[in-house]
Amino acid sequence: MKKKILLLILMISFHYVYSQSFQRMAIAKGVYKLAPRASSKVTSYCLDFSRKAPTRGMDYGNILSGGTEAIVEVVSSSNNITRMPLYEAIKKDIIEIKGMNYFDGRGKEALTEIVSHGKRQGYDVKEYEFTLNMWDFMTIFEKNQVERNLAIMSGYSDAGSSSSLKFVNKIDDEVRIKLRDNIQLSSHKNETAIKGIKDINISSNPKKQIEDQGRVWASNERNNLLKLKKVGVYDGTTNVNFNNDGLTIDTKKIYSIIKNKYGIPSDTNSKDVFDNNLEKWINQRQKYIESSLKEIGLDGNFDELVKSYQKFKGEKMTGNFSNSLEVRMKRDLNKGIFISKKGKVYTTKKLKISNKTERVFVLEDNIYVKFSNKTHIDNLDKILSNRKYLKEEIEVISFAYDGTTRDALKELFPNNHLDFSITSMQKFRKKLKASKKKSIFVMGHIEHDAFVVKNQSLDDFKIPLDDLRMLAKELDVNIFPLGCNSGSSGTGLGNTFNSIDALHRLKPAFENNKTIKGLLRDLSGDDLRIVIDDIPFENKGYLKAQICKEIKLVGTSGLLSGGTLGLIIYKTLVESDDDDDDDDEK
Repeated sequence: MKKKILLLILMISFHYVYSQSFQRMAIAKGVYKLAPRASSKVTSYCLDFSRKAPTRGMDYGNILSGGTEAIVEVVSSSNNITRMPLYEAIKKDIIEIKGMNYFDGRGKEALTEIVSHGKRQGYDVKEYEFTLNMWDFMTIFEKNQVERNLAIMSGYSDAGSSSSLKFVNKIDDEVRIKLRDNIQLSSHKNETAIKGIKDINISSNPKKQIEDQGRVWASNERNNLLKLKKVGVYDGTTNVNFNNDGLTIDTKKIYSIIKNKYGIPSDTNSKDVFDNNLEKWINQRQKYIESSLKEIGLDGNFDELVKSYQKFKGEKMTGNFSNSLEVRMKRDLNKGIFISKKGKVYTTKKLKISNKTERVFVLEDNIYVKFSNKTHIDNLDKILSNRKYLKEEIEVISFAYDGTTRDALKELFPNNHLDFSITSMQKFRKKLKASKKKSIFVMGHIEHDAFVVKNQSLDDFKIPLDDLRMLAKELDVNIFPLGCNSGSSGTGLGNTFNSIDALHRLKPAFENNKTIKGLLRDLSGDDLRIVIDDIPFENKGYLKAQICKEIKLVGTSGLLSGGTLGLIIYKTLVESDDDDDDDDEK
């Protein structure tokens, strides 16, 4: 009969939670006084419905939040006051915060509940009523013994208390603990703090604990479900409340289903706990979603990223991820989809350039832009499509000192070439300055970011690409390197290429087009891929006023400054060439 009564009390009580992982606890703001070498039971609140309550002697001195506003005052026998943060007092072993068992310090309360509810149910509670009437006359030892007996009789001798913690003063002076905000505590340092605890409405009055505790549980369980919903692993209601029967939603069942589905290990033997492993998994999944959406081209925090992608896919912008959205995201990732700042959809793929794999935009077949231009890909594409040129402004120079190349230059570009031998950078500079042309194609062999030129004596002479850039800036011209490459980086052409082949490709490309993009399209082919890392042709020459206007619209520092690296020939390999025709993007 006694055990049945105690079980009844435990069932209607909010205090004990059946699970295996330890709760985070909160203590209401206020002032707590401790006599020398004394301890005091403190009204506390469990923040995790599905976790195990603290047990007797468990250390809860790890402050998760509210610690900056928690002060300890040590009052000496001469009334001198020493102030320090609570965390410092704990570190100096002045204060301890300990867990308690379910019946610790609440024997009278438990007896009162037993007598009250037992009478309503018609049970014989005379023995409990007698013990209750004698309570105030018992010694501390006798009270502790009654509490232990109650715990043993109920079968919960090891049950922790989620309604109480204990402040312990370990020194010979009086101590005052002043909490300006609610404080959040845990049993170990690596626990994650729950946000917003300092603003929840809780009381230090034990009589209000039961009512407040149910509200706190409902609020935090609601937040847990919102976390799961945000990362797309739960699509049910989050409207959790607490009544006499407990939570209105079986959250523990939800946690168990999700852990089993996604193979999330528990940090205890129980699967139905919102524990550290589940929280870490949610954070990892959120980071995965964020990085994936950023790879597609979106920007912002998690909520902004998801809403932007939902808008792109024509879905309601809830900010909550979903299984269907994840399927579409993975498909877009596999297709190399990239959404620009202006909402334009590009396709990307991976090229192996000079033994290095790089992601590139696909502007057209065999015309690529390096992914490093992602912040201004719209402007770059616009400039390539709109930039015009005049054939009369173009000069072609060959650094290949051989008769075949010179003959090809004269035949294909009779009015647009310079034919000379070169022995120094100074002579090259004079030739460029005298030519009066604004866009100059320089052709030859490139090694280690420099043209390697044979002079009349067949000695090697090197012209670094960086020197060409500076020369272009100095003379206010476009210098457009075009050559075979054995390891340079930067804008370039793919596959093997020689100067004679280059000249024969340039001729129809110049004659059949008036824009840079058209020129590059005709210059490229299945055997020649163009990789752009800089805008071919700067703000010189044709329609200069219009081009200057375009520069103002770009709004990207350095995009159109410092000369142009131009096109360099690479040996390239398309590493990923996904021909999936599924048109899922808007």
